[in-house]
Amino acid sequence: MAGSVVSPSSSSGRFLAPTGGGTVCDYAKGERIFVQGDAGDAVFLIQRGLVKVSALSPNGKGAVLAVLGAGAFCGETCLAEPPPVRNATAVTLIDCKILRWDRTIFLHLLHEDPDFAGRVVSRLAARVGRVEEDLIDHILNSSEKRLARLLLLLAEVDRDGAAVRVSQEVLAEMVGTTRSRVCYFMNKFRRLGFISYRDHLVVHPSLRGVLDADAPHDALHG
Repeated sequence: MAGSVVSPSSSSGRFLAPTGGGTVCDYAKGERIFVQGDAGDAVFLIQRGLVKVSALSPNGKGAVLAVLGAGAFCGETCLAEPPPVRNATAVTLIDCKILRWDRTIFLHLLHEDPDFAGRVVSRLAARVGRVEEDLIDHILNSSEKRLARLLLLLAEVDRDGAAVRVSQEVLAEMVGTTRSRVCYFMNKFRRLGFISYRDHLVVHPSLRGVLDADAPHDALHG
């Protein structure tokens, strides 16, 4: 299935200072923040970087649920009562700086600081809106348009100062298609000048034209 992408926010660095019981943690690329099945004991706010959230079914089938950028929360489902175990695994795609709160401290801040609580609710509401947009995108648009939208969102993270290198396998999981289809579209985008390769993938603004195109035959290639 396809997952959602939360693009970086220009205000993410000013959203919350590393005070009030929060701890700033540095994670290297490929490091796990939490693992499916673990106890939900902390909430995380990505200050810099990119995090992949994925889940595995009992029969071994996996899915990428989201790719989260700076300014996004992850692990917030632990705030439910009673706190559930983690239903997904969060892994860094690049080096990250992440603000971590113990669950009890975070709940205390929500109750005691209305301004803090308001900003948290605003961020989580934006996350829900992004998930709904991605669901609509997955249902109504072709895989070619979904890939173009994903690349443009990842490019925002890249412009935020982090060189993003995401494999075609991960792109395929996010888009909800096969790796061969992603490879086909990437070659097409490159041929048309929408993307290029230097030391890493470069996404050009002209790729937005794919989102504006209204070609009925696209649906046949989804």
